Amino acid sequence: MEGRYGALFTGSHDEHDPVWQLQTGLSSTVCLVCVLETLEDPQVLVIKKCAFLSQIANLLKTQYREALAEMLLMDDKIAISLLTTILQLLPSENENLSATVVDTAAQLCCLLKSEEIAYFVLEHISTQVLQLASFQTSLPGLVLLGRLLNGIPPLAQKMGHDMTLLDYLVTGLDYPDRKIKSAILFLLAKVYASVEDVDHPDWVAFMRDISPSLLSILVKEEATDVLTNGMGLLLTLLDHPDNVRVLVQEVSVLLEQDVGGRATLCSSLRKMVMAPDTNIQVAGVRAVSTILQHILDGNLEPDFANLLLNGDIAEFLFEALATTSEQLLDSIFQSLLMFADFDAFFKKGHTLYGIDAVVRGVHQSLKSATTSVQCCGFQLLAKILSSQSSNTSLLSNSAGYQQFVQLFVSGLQTCNADLVVDVLPAVSAFLRRDHQPSPVPYADLQNVLALVVKNIKGWPMMQDSPVCETLVKAQTQSHIVGNSRMSKMQKLLQEGLKVFHSAWNLVAVCKEDPLADESIFAPPESQSSDGSGRSFSTKVGSFLQFLFQQTDEGFIPLVMQNLQYITDRQVFVHIFSILNLQYQLIPDTMSVLSCKLASSCFLRLSLEVKAKFCTGDSGDTLKQAANLFIRKLLSVLLMIGTEKEMACSVAEEENFLAKELLPILAHINGEPQSLLTLLMEKSDLENTDRECLVHRVHKACMAILYYSYLYNDRMVDELSLHKVLLVCLDQEPLRLFPLYTMKHFIFLLAVSTPMSDSSYLDSWSSPLTQFLAEIKEPLMLYTHCQELLEWCFRSSELTNVIGAVFMESWLWNKRCADQTMCETAMYQTQEAQNNEFLSKLLIRNSAASSCFMDLIGQGEGEVVTQALDILQSIVFSTSAENPCFQTLLNYKLPNILLKLLASYKQEVDHTVAVVLQLVCHGQVYEQLTDNLNLKLVHQVVSTITKYAISGEILLASLNYLTVLLVGTSMRKDTRLLAILLSNDAILMLVQDLLSGNTFRQDTVSEDQAVSLQSCALQLLGALVQLQVQFKVACDYTVHVQTELLLEMLTCDGTLLQLFCVVSFLASMFHVSLQSPVARLDLGISSQHLALIFLSLQNIMVVEEELLRCAVVCCMSWLLTYIQPRHQALVDHLMNQPWNQLLLQTVLDTHNNGTVPPSVVALLTLFLEHGKPGLVTQKHVDRIVTQATLQQEGTSSVVDILYGKFFSVIAKCTGVEIRLTHRASVKEFVEKFLREPSVGSQETLVRFVEVQDVMLCSSWISDTFQQRPSTEELSRLLQDDNQFTGKGSSEEC
Repeated sequence: MEGRYGALFTGSHDEHDPVWQLQTGLSSTVCLVCVLETLEDPQVLVIKKCAFLSQIANLLKTQYREALAEMLLMDDKIAISLLTTILQLLPSENENLSATVVDTAAQLCCLLKSEEIAYFVLEHISTQVLQLASFQTSLPGLVLLGRLLNGIPPLAQKMGHDMTLLDYLVTGLDYPDRKIKSAILFLLAKVYASVEDVDHPDWVAFMRDISPSLLSILVKEEATDVLTNGMGLLLTLLDHPDNVRVLVQEVSVLLEQDVGGRATLCSSLRKMVMAPDTNIQVAGVRAVSTILQHILDGNLEPDFANLLLNGDIAEFLFEALATTSEQLLDSIFQSLLMFADFDAFFKKGHTLYGIDAVVRGVHQSLKSATTSVQCCGFQLLAKILSSQSSNTSLLSNSAGYQQFVQLFVSGLQTCNADLVVDVLPAVSAFLRRDHQPSPVPYADLQNVLALVVKNIKGWPMMQDSPVCETLVKAQTQSHIVGNSRMSKMQKLLQEGLKVFHSAWNLVAVCKEDPLADESIFAPPESQSSDGSGRSFSTKVGSFLQFLFQQTDEGFIPLVMQNLQYITDRQVFVHIFSILNLQYQLIPDTMSVLSCKLASSCFLRLSLEVKAKFCTGDSGDTLKQAANLFIRKLLSVLLMIGTEKEMACSVAEEENFLAKELLPILAHINGEPQSLLTLLMEKSDLENTDRECLVHRVHKACMAILYYSYLYNDRMVDELSLHKVLLVCLDQEPLRLFPLYTMKHFIFLLAVSTPMSDSSYLDSWSSPLTQFLAEIKEPLMLYTHCQELLEWCFRSSELTNVIGAVFMESWLWNKRCADQTMCETAMYQTQEAQNNEFLSKLLIRNSAASSCFMDLIGQGEGEVVTQALDILQSIVFSTSAENPCFQTLLNYKLPNILLKLLASYKQEVDHTVAVVLQLVCHGQVYEQLTDNLNLKLVHQVVSTITKYAISGEILLASLNYLTVLLVGTSMRKDTRLLAILLSNDAILMLVQDLLSGNTFRQDTVSEDQAVSLQSCALQLLGALVQLQVQFKVACDYTVHVQTELLLEMLTCDGTLLQLFCVVSFLASMFHVSLQSPVARLDLGISSQHLALIFLSLQNIMVVEEELLRCAVVCCMSWLLTYIQPRHQALVDHLMNQPWNQLLLQTVLDTHNNGTVPPSVVALLTLFLEHGKPGLVTQKHVDRIVTQATLQQEGTSSVVDILYGKFFSVIAKCTGVEIRLTHRASVKEFVEKFLREPSVGSQETLVRFVEVQDVMLCSSWISDTFQQRPSTEELSRLLQDDNQFTGKGSSEEC
């Protein structure tokens, strides 16, 4: 009936104790006593009982459930009574009431959390199910049991003791109702999962009883709930290996005997794997994985895996990969990974059937956001690709191959380190030759490998990772670190190196396979590399270069940068193996890389890696790879040194490195410092036993130290090394070592010897030099190194024994390097350092420079040529000259010349020419006061006049005579002038040179012919000038062709040619064309003079100050020559309009800078001889301003130029010195008059080298130094009226 608050109550509600009433709201109350009375009353309608139960069930879902639990627990009898009453309603025909009872009873039991109540309910239901003996009627009880076992897990163990009930339930597995089967399967799964002793006979029998029914259900049923619970029971059973044996027994029934349709485990699993419900599929796959895991753990025999494979489980797994479920994909990948651990999986062709499905599955996984699924897929691919037999190809067509490539590209493009770490092993396994078609698509592989490098370079260095730092600190003493503890970046590097290791192995195989580059089915024109006919355009050679570049620029720097953080030995296995493959496949390319590796301390790295990671096992892969790398590296470094140094036999050392070193390296397992310890061991070499182990180890240690030091890898400190070498020198006879080991020994001794203690050197040099003196081929001991060359000249004893040989070897090495490496930037830098070193050595070490000069004295050969080049660079570029070195040059060079010229032969032409140039440069200012120089002059003159010498030596000789003539004459020494003027042969030679009679195509080139004519003119001009000055007699006159001079002036000649002809004409005009030394054959006419003046004006435009000065000088003497003879011609030449244009042009070239002396002289010339107005007041102001601003620090020549300019202005009209400049000009003139020495002829002669010819500017300077008279300058000091008398400066 309806209560006063709208709740359900019985008629006696008012008599009930309020303690059993629960207030659930403002107008709602629940009375437990009323509920009990209603449920117990058989007269109450079922619908009313449902209402009361629903009230309790709903209350259990609200916030009042805890209050209800407290009320019931006040008296257990009430709770038990309530539950008993509720459970009595279970066998009801009303499904709604049964469902409500199940729901209410399950919630109450879980809420009360009372073990006593739970056991009571369990026992009650169990008894009820057995008493009813009807599965259909007992279904609600079975469902309630399932709810209780799921909510209260300990009840399952209690229920497991009731074998009667369990046996009864087993019989229900054959009941046709799916709900009953589903409920029983759930109960059995829960109970069996709680069993602790499954080996108990009762449970063994129980397992045997349920297996047939369970497998039958799984095979025949279609209902999802039945299959779900059935798989739950199956998975529970499969957790125990013995149960697997029971279940798998059904597999032994052959299909042809299975006429009754008997269910088997394999048939059950096949059905589950292909079920329409994803959860059932996942359960089926996990069942397969469980069985395989037992096999892998050793709990089951491997034959069980074969039974599963024979049951086509793997094929069904492959088919099930056609899904979008991440969970299913993950389960299948894991199961197939386990299958891949069995050989039968590959031998029976399962991978051939499923490889395409696996690729599609991994492609599908890349669309998900779960990295673990993707990783598992790539792990499966890597396992299949790496384990597949090489006799069977997985890829049958190009489409399948492209799917693989695209899959790798997609995986690598994710740039997810967790995924990429698993993609890389798959790529590595893919790079097997049997997985590649013919021809190999190198372009596709290159794209994949480029992404590999990009991923590895894209992640930070290991030193930036706190994880890696922690690992290194924690693992300092550990030699081998498992992959599970490896940092992510280290794992990436290790797997990336493994990929490239596989790529190099692939190339090694492809180079031996002609089909790897070209297909036998393609026409020849389709094999071109332009891409026509097929897409495989990248050949193995290009692929090799790509791998080499990535290894050189990518992986080697990464390894070196992270060296201290790498704890995985596989990194070094791969890097050393890759380098060994490079030495094998591209030996021609390894020279440069070997130098880089040696310079990057890879020899030291090899020893340190062996000491840290390798054991004494001779079969250690890392140890073998490192030892092989050391041998290959040293062999290549040996050949590099052989190419650079003087040609000598290296067969013995090459044989040692190729055949003996590798076994010896097996005994060298310590750090680099341990090499010194090994060298300290005393060898037991007696009688004929010269190849004992200690002795061979000594040779190997010195070879390693030699090449490491040679490439600046100081793996041990120099002082310790030096002490050890001295011990070796004392205890081991040097004669027992082969020459190549002695080369190593001497080099190491040189680079480790203290440079500051000379006495320390003398203590051991004597026994060493005694041994060196006995060696017939000391050249075999040379190594190209600065320290070695300097070392051999530190001791006089060493210098006498090996100094000359080592100096010659140094020059030979430089010559070879110039021929082979002159274009490389590295060589240019090294060459500059070597030249600087040798220059300093020769300048400060007299023994070295004397030995160097003796080499030059040999006269011919490439070494002499190299020595001359070096000596030239020293002489012409040394800023701080050493007096001792200069003295040696001045003494040695003339002697060398005398020796070479005394026994002249054409082979020494170049040497003679260069030495002449050096003597000319070094002695140009010295007076000829000793017999030595006179002998040299006579010898030079005799050689060039008697022998058919080359143009090179003739040019050098003329240059030498000209420079020496000018230099001695400036010091009033006329002996050389007299020698030349009295020697008709030399003058005839000049005559022949100017006429071209001595030029022969075989000895004089066209360029040399022009230079020789120019030098002859310069020498002849000097003789003309000096003959007039010193009045020396001359009996032979040289006839010069006027047309030749005009042609040389008007043609587009070189600076040398123009300067010499202008200087010669200046000399001739200076002596008024009257000289016993030279004469113009046709004389000179007015037309000639005008043409010469016009040509000089054109030459004046050339922006070369030396030539301009010569032109102005020649113009001045030309006008001086014409003026008394033809004044009209002077006026005509000076009044031409192009004079103004010439003046403007030369001034414009210096518009914003200082006007050079040649232009000042030209303005002075035009002021003296030109018409008024040619030089404007603007020009004068500019020169005056410059002169007054640059008085301090100017030369005497410049002062004279300005003085002459001022004196000419004083004579001219139309221009003046402005008022603002008069005080400064007056001060300049007064100073000039006070210093009569300015402009004296004692100034030293100056030379400028142009095209290997020393051009003398003394005649130009002499012309410019014609000091203006005192009267002319005194006029500038008169009153200002004399300045203004010519007009106002403002009007100009």
